[in-house]
Amino acid sequence: MTYSTEDLAAPNRIGTAWANLADGGFNRRLPDLDILAILRRNLRFIVVIVALIVIATGWWVSRQPPIFQAGAALVLEASDTPSELDTGQNQGNVTPTTVFTEIEVMRSRDFAANLAERLDLFADPRINPQPIAPTEPGLIARTLRTLGLSAEGAVEEMSADARRERAITNLQGLYAVSGNPRHNVIEITSTHRDPVLAARIANGVAGLYMNNTLSKQVANLDRRIKFLAARSDELSGDLSAQQVAMTSLIQDNKLRDDDATRLLLAELTPLQRRLNGLSEGSEARQTVQTRIDEIEKVLNNRVSAEIELAKQELALQTDMKRFDTVNQRLSELEAQRDAAQSNARQISVAEVPRTPIGPNAPASLAVALVAGTLLAAILALFREGLDRRVRSPGQTEAETGLNVIASLPKLPWSALRQHKGPHAIIAANAYPAFSQAIRSLVTAVDARGEGGGRFVFVGSPLAAEGKSSIATSMAVAAAMDDLKVLLIDFDVHRGGATAAFKAPPGKTTVGSVLGDVDLLEKTIQSTPYPGVDFLNFRHGSRFSRKVVNQQGLSKSLDALRERYDMIIFDTPPYLISEESNRLGRLSDTAILVSRWGRTDRNTLTQTAQRMQRNGLNVAGIVVNGVEPRRAEVYGYVDYAAYDYVKRA
Repeated sequence: MTYSTEDLAAPNRIGTAWANLADGGFNRRLPDLDILAILRRNLRFIVVIVALIVIATGWWVSRQPPIFQAGAALVLEASDTPSELDTGQNQGNVTPTTVFTEIEVMRSRDFAANLAERLDLFADPRINPQPIAPTEPGLIARTLRTLGLSAEGAVEEMSADARRERAITNLQGLYAVSGNPRHNVIEITSTHRDPVLAARIANGVAGLYMNNTLSKQVANLDRRIKFLAARSDELSGDLSAQQVAMTSLIQDNKLRDDDATRLLLAELTPLQRRLNGLSEGSEARQTVQTRIDEIEKVLNNRVSAEIELAKQELALQTDMKRFDTVNQRLSELEAQRDAAQSNARQISVAEVPRTPIGPNAPASLAVALVAGTLLAAILALFREGLDRRVRSPGQTEAETGLNVIASLPKLPWSALRQHKGPHAIIAANAYPAFSQAIRSLVTAVDARGEGGGRFVFVGSPLAAEGKSSIATSMAVAAAMDDLKVLLIDFDVHRGGATAAFKAPPGKTTVGSVLGDVDLLEKTIQSTPYPGVDFLNFRHGSRFSRKVVNQQGLSKSLDALRERYDMIIFDTPPYLISEESNRLGRLSDTAILVSRWGRTDRNTLTQTAQRMQRNGLNVAGIVVNGVEPRRAEVYGYVDYAAYDYVKRA
């Protein structure tokens, strides 16, 4: 049963190779990495990993307490309360900046501290768990502490400030604040295992914020009222002083006597006419002039006083208007303070939730399924890259440079017990898939070289690769094709072929048998299988350099060529025994046996390279023990096509 790289190539190639990792195990590049094939090959591994992750997630979710969420909402409205810098006009609409600013205020530690104080949460063990009292250290801990080998001491009790800060931090993690600037809405959500506490916190955040904004407005109004009251008192004092000054001015100048000016003018006019009729320098003229001057002075003073009175009256009217304005504004602010309301209105009150929001088992399991699948796929890729065992024919051929000339299916133990070995299965043709594969191998080996390739070397890198089983099976299969076959068991330490044929142990050494043609003829044994002869040697004897160089060896080999159509060498492991290298030089063709899923590809490559350097004519690699169902994903032909089912 032969395969070519093209026949076994998977349909979906991405043409990518694993990167070489100097110290990580990826010492060679994997040719034509097929992601889909890798996932198919590791399907069980992926399913197990995903199942473990999903089960662990389900277990974790089942142990989590239910989480409840409550929500409240506020809407910010324009405030009519003036600031310290305005003149009492409306401050305008709420802007998105205002919304975001207030959200940050509600997220602050100061706000959380006030909330904890308002709701009395500092002493609530659900928010601020009580510290666990330190337990008495055990005997070992006390001994280590006495010897100075342990720095562990008494657990210090957490300070009040530290516990307060921890409570604030825990409370901040229980509620979240978000906003919708377009509608000036602030949303508050609170989560906790206790649904009542969750609703209480959400409503507490809203209530505290409204209370804080109201307090700020009242405080601002109080500051303005105080300022305007002081201004009113100041203006009242100024008005009183102005009124006193006006009263004094009126009284001093008798401005309220309306007849005084008229009488003075009536007296002044005759005196001026009289003055014109008196002679200059007369005493009477001087007396009249003196009286005229007195009257004019009085009139001038009166006019000045009236002008000053008019000014003071105008100033008094102005201050009185200002005083009235201040008092009016003061009255308005006092009315606003009495009717002050928060510029935030709670439009949604948090109710005690009845249905928990978490843990969400379906969502958690879905996430675990997706994450587990991705993780398992990645692990499968790394597992594939780190797996250096013989799996895919393409990988094996690419790394060794040799063709996989046969892939032998793994035989069930029940069949091996029933038929007493693979060679007996060949003789009985019990499993056509295995029999066909062995016959194909014999055909491939027999077609090598001139003369039919009579000396066939069967080797393996290490022990337990199935080399002896293949050698005995090839011998029986070749004999069934009417070839005269001799199987020589050169593995004098393990004696796999000897045990398979249940032959008696050899009594002569390798050198004595191969150096004497007559002794060789006597030592060859017959087997229960027609056309198959068997030759073995004494346990522990060596195929030394002396045996290779002796003259009798050439005669013995020529005699075997004349007598047999195929001589199969069952040899010791190639990397362990130097004798295998010497035997390989005597052969016409060699096959290298590896066990599917067990032989390391690096070891196989090293063996193949060494065999080629030593001059062996390596026909190819035989992959033994291929598990039919598992091997399909590695590019092997489905053995079910050969009726790989035990016949009744």
